[in-house]
Amino acid sequence: MSAWWRTISSRYTPEDPNKGRVKKKLRIKFTDFWADLNKPEENYFYELLARHWDVEFSDEPDILFFSCFGTEYLRYKCTRIFFSPENWRPDFSGCDFAITFDYNNDPRHYRFPLWASYYIGLTKRQGFHELDQQPDREAMRRKWNEKTKFCCFIVSNPSAKKRINFFQKLNAMKIVDSAGKHLNNIGRSLEPGTLGKLNFIKDYRFVISFENASHAGYTTEKLIEPLLVDAIPIYWGDPEVGREFNTRRFLNHDDFPSEEALIERIMAIEQNPEEALEMLTQPVFSNQRISIAAMEKGLGDFLLDAVEKGLRSTPVAQKPFRKMGHRYNITKKKMIGRLSRLK
Repeated sequence: MSAWWRTISSRYTPEDPNKGRVKKKLRIKFTDFWADLNKPEENYFYELLARHWDVEFSDEPDILFFSCFGTEYLRYKCTRIFFSPENWRPDFSGCDFAITFDYNNDPRHYRFPLWASYYIGLTKRQGFHELDQQPDREAMRRKWNEKTKFCCFIVSNPSAKKRINFFQKLNAMKIVDSAGKHLNNIGRSLEPGTLGKLNFIKDYRFVISFENASHAGYTTEKLIEPLLVDAIPIYWGDPEVGREFNTRRFLNHDDFPSEEALIERIMAIEQNPEEALEMLTQPVFSNQRISIAAMEKGLGDFLLDAVEKGLRSTPVAQKPFRKMGHRYNITKKKMIGRLSRLK
């Protein structure tokens, strides 16, 4: 999970508007993330905040950033900002502000989907080509012809049943290379990190790109990575993926009456390079999407506003009824999780 976070660098973000001015001190802390983010290096939130404040990491923070990989955040009574790369909705009985993938119009929330984080880092720092331009047909023909392998699948989560079941159906028709920790059939592990994954999938014509779950707005790196290496994603997940991506550029599971029909279409494209080119030369993004530049600017503006409001208002963690409600919500979520595992 930490690989995408390291791909966003201050070298590619706007200049500090307060450079040369004396800045106010701001104490922050990160907890319940996938890794320790309490350091300035390769920390995107730190970079954004440091344009306006003299930021220091502290165990007595003014602002706490927390994610969905623990409950350490409950110890802190300051303003809390929730960030989730996973399929979690914000619970405003436990946080003051939130940054997630969700289509949520609450002014305390900002939508910054995981695919955008990967895309920004991989194009601006790692040198992958941007996907805004109309692809050249002959260039795409050469790239398609250079791909030597049919389809791949990378999964480490054995509970992702829909993804696994589809892999087994397609694999029964034509061998699909599975390179994850689960159902590995290539006899080796991938190089670690995002770049290792991209280096592997670049030789394939198709990539099974199923999300862990289906929810409006929940589009992750699983769709953007195959697009960056000029493959055709076989996608399932976000039922509203067409709001940001052109569904003619990939095979969208929900556009087919059955998985058998989807597999039939995959095999037809595999046999006909011209049909593949029709798909590969489609624009990647939907006309109605918000631009990447606007997403980045919006995130910076949201953080600035959240911190300023958080410093002058009473945090939810200090409001007794909100605190009781949040404890109830945590218990309820645990019970639902246990019941779902019994099914």
